[in-house]
Amino acid sequence: MSDKSTRKVVQLNEKDIVAEWRIVRKLGEGGCGVVFEVCSLGLPGSIWPPGRFAMKVESRYIDRDEQLLLAEATVLKRMRNSEHGPKLITAGRTASFNFLLMELLGRSLNDLHKSTPTRRFPICTVLKIAIQALSALRELHGIFFVHRDVKPGNFAIGLRETARIYIFDFGLSRQFVTFDKKKQRICLRQPRVRAPFRGTVAYCSLNVHRHKEQGRHDDLLLNVHRHKEQGRHDDLLSMMYMLVEFISGSLPWKGFHRKETAAIKETISQQRLLQGCPKQFADIFEHLSVLEYRNRPNYDFIEAVFLSAMRKRCINKDSPIEWNRDQIEENIPIKEKK
Repeated sequence: MSDKSTRKVVQLNEKDIVAEWRIVRKLGEGGCGVVFEVCSLGLPGSIWPPGRFAMKVESRYIDRDEQLLLAEATVLKRMRNSEHGPKLITAGRTASFNFLLMELLGRSLNDLHKSTPTRRFPICTVLKIAIQALSALRELHGIFFVHRDVKPGNFAIGLRETARIYIFDFGLSRQFVTFDKKKQRICLRQPRVRAPFRGTVAYCSLNVHRHKEQGRHDDLLLNVHRHKEQGRHDDLLSMMYMLVEFISGSLPWKGFHRKETAAIKETISQQRLLQGCPKQFADIFEHLSVLEYRNRPNYDFIEAVFLSAMRKRCINKDSPIEWNRDQIEENIPIKEKK
């Protein structure tokens, strides 16, 4: 690896110090940076709260348009009063990397799903996840951003509050409004004719595969495959694919390349896709399928469909999500080595 390539990778080790925090362990790595668990040093006169946090870092040696933490910090700041967004503590930089310090979350829904023997959640659990995931996306869309990478790995339970679902990783998020100086008001951002691919192939909408702008419904999938600008409906489509996977154990196109994935998504029957799922899911797919980038999804309708499915199964909507003990025992932070 060249020296230039090496500098693009942030290398931090256990017990390294970043500002007022010590590295405890590496939590994960992705296209949008590396995440570490850190603990505060408890320095005298510090203005920062004590405890453990998540620190996300990215190299300052990558191209400026590839640096995503500033945009992510913007989303986190605007979601500060949200029920389903992690709390941003601070953001900063060193000579070689940018960093975000935020609330430490528990295990991701992806990890929890994989930890089940059958890779399936009970339908009662899925419907409770659905209500919270919808609420999280509604909050995000309410501050005029679409996520563009809705998937199980970008939702997590709280560290202690394990019944609450959080959405995170806003590195690929995009604002779908702009300020019209002439009219002196906020208006919908014009979609690009051909938008670059953003998201995860298994969960994105067909519009994204063919390059369309993602909107609030777009994390559903179709728009992404078509390279259209993703909208709010695309986020919700991705959410629905995630819920289907939780019930079925997998998705019919999982493991296929992008081109084959798009073909399966386009041709698979609704009956085949929703096998084993609540029949009401079909109503949500039908609602989302007619939306365009500019359209606001009917969140109340979607929530009502989920609640209807819960009532039909005599599920108490107010009861918390219950995880198996072995699923959440890894949720507790590890003790720091002396």
